[in-house]
Amino acid sequence: MNKYLSEKINIISLFLIIMVVWIHGFTFEYGIASDGSFYKTQQWFDWKISLFVQSFFSQGINRIAVPMFFIISGYLFFLKFNGTKQEFIYKIKKRFHSLVVPFIFWALFGVVIVFLLQFVPSFKQSSSRSLIINYSLFDFFDSIALHPISGQLWFLRDLIVMVFFCPIFYYAIKYMKILPTLCFFILWLLGKDVFDIPRNEAIVFFSFGAYLSIHHKNYLLKTFNKKIILIITFLWIIIVGTQTILGYDKDSLLCKIGIVVGLFAFWTLYDLCQKKILSIKLLKTLSCYTFFIYVFHFPLLLFLFKTMFHLFGKTETSSLIIYFLCPTIIIFVSICVAYLLKKLMPKVYSFILGGR
Repeated sequence: MNKYLSEKINIISLFLIIMVVWIHGFTFEYGIASDGSFYKTQQWFDWKISLFVQSFFSQGINRIAVPMFFIISGYLFFLKFNGTKQEFIYKIKKRFHSLVVPFIFWALFGVVIVFLLQFVPSFKQSSSRSLIINYSLFDFFDSIALHPISGQLWFLRDLIVMVFFCPIFYYAIKYMKILPTLCFFILWLLGKDVFDIPRNEAIVFFSFGAYLSIHHKNYLLKTFNKKIILIITFLWIIIVGTQTILGYDKDSLLCKIGIVVGLFAFWTLYDLCQKKILSIKLLKTLSCYTFFIYVFHFPLLLFLFKTMFHLFGKTETSSLIIYFLCPTIIIFVSICVAYLLKKLMPKVYSFILGGR
């Protein structure tokens, strides 16, 4: 992989994880009907400005982040991969250290954090989660391995499963080329999940990244005319705006089209702005903390939300302020904690991040 692409992936990954934090920064709460389905609370209809702004970014623009992470993961995993038995064993062993170890640690971290927060009366009253102190052995296993309390870890969970089955991905893509990806892509467009773990979204974009790598496609290095990039970006914004006005539905065809168009727009916008982006030296420095922000932010963000709403009340103004303020605080705190850990306890830092 050349220097330009390596640098591009590092910087874009930082932007993507910031987008992920703001996806989780969506402040609107859902009610739960008696049949277990979700319905929109009255606040959705009363808080029009806050709803539009938050939905446009968190449920629209930022929704490209996870698919792009899967594309990058699939591409990097199969880069310079020849499909020998030794390579499969080496890759799986390496990913055990870099994926499974941090997954277990941060899943346990999430359980511990929520366990401690459940002793705080205001958090306990506002949480619908069962008390961890009453968990059965299966509940503990489920909250760590299958459906982590730290909700963002589903990405790492699905990635681990796909890595474990990497021979299937490799041979299916090597001999059938793009066909397996297209099949799952159609199912994804239709909102049909084949498996609970991994999700269709994970399979589609991880396998697409794998296809680019296995068949040595240089699409990630391809540059486009400025007018094309701007037209596609404008189209992306129009799609997301329309989706926001109509009401966000993650299974809608419009949402899926927005993600596909957005992936192209976001990836190529970097090339358009590359010189300006690289002139900001801080971005390169902060990009080394991308993975830490990912694993660290979720439980603390929820706690900060509840604290802020408890202090300032639930109004449209407070929801909008909290939406921009809380993720900013959490990202800043995450970077500070990562910096201190790396400086004071470098071995611990390396271990909990899988050697990063």
